[in-house]
Amino acid sequence: MRVLDGDALVLDTGQSVRLVGIEAPTAPYRDREGDAGYETAKRLLEDMVLGREVELRYGGLTRDRYDRALAYVVTTDALGPRLWLNAEMVRIGGARVRVDPDTAAAHGPLLELKMKARKETRGLWEDGVWIIHDAGALPADAELCQLPDGTRTRARAFLRDGRLEVSHPLNLEILEAP
Repeated sequence: MRVLDGDALVLDTGQSVRLVGIEAPTAPYRDREGDAGYETAKRLLEDMVLGREVELRYGGLTRDRYDRALAYVVTTDALGPRLWLNAEMVRIGGARVRVDPDTAAAHGPLLELKMKARKETRGLWEDGVWIIHDAGALPADAELCQLPDGTRTRARAFLRDGRLEVSHPLNLEILEAP
């Protein structure tokens, strides 16, 4: 097995696997630089998986447009503890949660692990790789909405062409009701 970055690996069969539900800093690719924290996230995943057998579990769409398996990955051998790699990467701060509608079957537990890792500033949260941006710091032309009752929320979203895109209900976190 070969680890590409903190959320992607290649099995000894040659099958590429993308760990769903998480996003780690991206590796350098062609003329693009790698993201800050890429080496740390890669090393964290390597420490848990290299030399071990894994099982792929699916929670929706099984392949992406690059023919990567989209899976929850669990270690299955006796070389160490049984680990759900997607969750472990979030728990130790090597990855953050990314909820995509096509693969969101088991993402719920990841959100709690992410909140705890962020609160305890583990891994890349401690290194300042990930920052929670306040809506007031977004560009003035960004289209934001407010819940009618004044409830405060946090969104995991992409900002594209001045629009904040929230792709799944799990990407909207209720912080407090009025």
